[in-house]
Amino acid sequence: MVIMEYLDGYSRLYDLDREMKKKVEMSVMAAVQVMHSENYVHGDLRSVNMMISKGNVKLLDFDWSGKEGLIRYPHFINRISIKSWHNEVCTGSFIRKTHNLYSLDYIFKDE
Repeated sequence: MVIMEYLDGYSRLYDLDREMKKKVEMSVMAAVQVMHSENYVHGDLRSVNMMISKGNVKLLDFDWSGKEGLIRYPHFINRISIKSWHNEVCTGSFIRKTHNLYSLDYIFKDE
């Protein structure tokens, strides 16, 4: 099933000032903590999968999401061009909560 929502006037993470980026980080971390508390993982947390509209953050691209220990990375994963992957991430490996947190640390590190 595909669910779509129209986002009017959305921003990407890289368009935000430092203060707004910190608010987005807190919002995303809270959402991921809720997922993790139910043993769910996202698997593809990258800045391109976050959209900000009217102060609300939307996480996108849940194609690889599922229960930790049951869901694996796909066979077409591109580790070469994406620097935010945890070193354990590879074709067919289990998607872990630690991988989600590693990606978020990479995305929101101070520049």
